[in-house]
Amino acid sequence: MKDNPMKKMLYVTTVFEDENDGIWKKIKYTLYAYQRLGFSIDFAYRTKSGYVINYNFNESDSRLVSIDEPHKDLFFYCLAKKIKPVYNFLYIRKPFGGASFIFLNALIRKLSKSNCRVALEIPTYPYKKEIKQLKHIISEYLFQFSKLLYINKVDLIVFMGAYVENIWNRPALRIANGIDLDKVPPLITRKNTLNNEFVFVGVARLSFWHGYDRLINAISKYQGNYKIKFYIIGEGEDESSRLKKIVQSLNLSSNVVFQGGLYGQELDKQYCKAHVCIDSLGRHRSGNLYNSSLKSKEYTAKGLPFIKSHKDDSFENNFFIFNVNPDESDIEIGEIIEWYKSLPEETPGMMRDFAENSLSWDIQCKKVLDKLFS
Repeated sequence: MKDNPMKKMLYVTTVFEDENDGIWKKIKYTLYAYQRLGFSIDFAYRTKSGYVINYNFNESDSRLVSIDEPHKDLFFYCLAKKIKPVYNFLYIRKPFGGASFIFLNALIRKLSKSNCRVALEIPTYPYKKEIKQLKHIISEYLFQFSKLLYINKVDLIVFMGAYVENIWNRPALRIANGIDLDKVPPLITRKNTLNNEFVFVGVARLSFWHGYDRLINAISKYQGNYKIKFYIIGEGEDESSRLKKIVQSLNLSSNVVFQGGLYGQELDKQYCKAHVCIDSLGRHRSGNLYNSSLKSKEYTAKGLPFIKSHKDDSFENNFFIFNVNPDESDIEIGEIIEWYKSLPEETPGMMRDFAENSLSWDIQCKKVLDKLFS
């Protein structure tokens, strides 16, 4: 990136502030990375009482100011009225649902006049098959129509998914999820002992593409010598109810335990019981064989082997990952157990080393800056 005397960034999202939410954590991790890369950041986001802008985020002179929007869908319009055109970098995380993006043109138009570079992030692309509810389908139609007003002012679309050079006729840059290693400490240094019980742990805001039902069905068919436990941590309807019905119908209530949301030390206690953690097992259901989940990066940093079904370019045949087929075929619990037994005792420490060398958010954010400012 060329030297930029302003180094001022405005990061905008409609995501709710929630320190226990994975998406919110990801956003904070990226902000810390951009700070380390030399940017002062103003951060606009949603709280329970409305939208706010945090001027000089994470600095000693930071201050919080309300956007004072009369309606949540007027967020971008009111934000455009509130700010001054002092930024050289505007980063927008694509809203999901609602109609706020109808007024996104007001914000982009105001800042693009001052030679501000504009990046629009699409967390997953393609994403249309993930849209199921009628209100979200309507919202997406509104987005596709409204983007015609401003898409030509977007300098770069940042996305995660299968490689493409352009999206909506704009330059596109594929990145991967990263982690802030300062915020994700290692949990264990050696593999957990395997006695009579084999423990799976899955942590997610539950959706159909996580494919946890595939593992539940596999547990019902397992006839080996170990007692299988699967702890499901996280919530999300209608998927949570659907999974509970499957567990009840298969008489697996003693094997599959729904723990709801756990955070901090309580979550780490469960992680420490795990032999193997669960990344997504059903991304193919949304028509996407590529994914770069934040959770897989956290598992790696914590030293927890895991299974997944999708392609993730952050990992290339890493020994600490067990890949299952990206379809509805059976998963063999016995094969996973034998794989786990074959892992070196020092696997957790080796995973942490890999995370430190390959998975930091600084690496991903620098790709964006190099593309926009080099």
